[in-house]
Amino acid sequence: MIPQHLQALKSDGYSESTITLAEVWLQRLQRFAVGRTLTELRTQDLEQWQKELRWTPGPRGALYSDNTVNQAVGAVRRFYRYLEEAGVLNKNPAAGLSVPKVHVAKREFSVGEIRKALAAPPRDTAIGIRDRAALAVILETQIPSTACSRLDLTDICFDTAALRSSGRTRAIHSLSDGLTADLERYLRKSRPLLISPEHKTEALFLNVHGHRLSTPAIRAILRRYAPR
Repeated sequence: MIPQHLQALKSDGYSESTITLAEVWLQRLQRFAVGRTLTELRTQDLEQWQKELRWTPGPRGALYSDNTVNQAVGAVRRFYRYLEEAGVLNKNPAAGLSVPKVHVAKREFSVGEIRKALAAPPRDTAIGIRDRAALAVILETQIPSTACSRLDLTDICFDTAALRSSGRTRAIHSLSDGLTADLERYLRKSRPLLISPEHKTEALFLNVHGHRLSTPAIRAILRRYAPR
């Protein structure tokens, strides 16, 4: 199932580096499984794998950083979420894996940087229109990628030009004319092309399969278009 998962990541717009790292971590998990398939692993097995990952030195002889552990756990979570959505597993054994919190300083963007980022996605494709709208939401409201992924259609009120986000806290954001126009264009021209007849969802941003655009996928959009 690993090749199929990697192909799905590519279809969802993940970068080549993310896909390569996902393959590396999943192959390491396969070696940990010692003869079992990855679908046979249970939550306690994955917790033991994570514990060993924290305390076993890497190829260079040093313990893995929290960022690296997060990267590995994220790759495994995505894999098992894919298996669950594909109907291979009834329950996701990786759902309860926790990751260490890493403090990241907030990055303020200049007006010029924001304009450059918003001009980057292609404006003549459904994915490009979606990416621009998602970028505009994050760069203007400063909500995290997780909160952006959670947005539903009901979180937007065009009558009052407001957007409601939820995460650690709930907040109401005023929408500029430009952001309002980007969201309206996405809902009119892009989202109808991404909706899956078999999977109805109230999620605002969708992937190519009609499912909610995941947090890692939104982060991939930011890495692709936003300034370093």
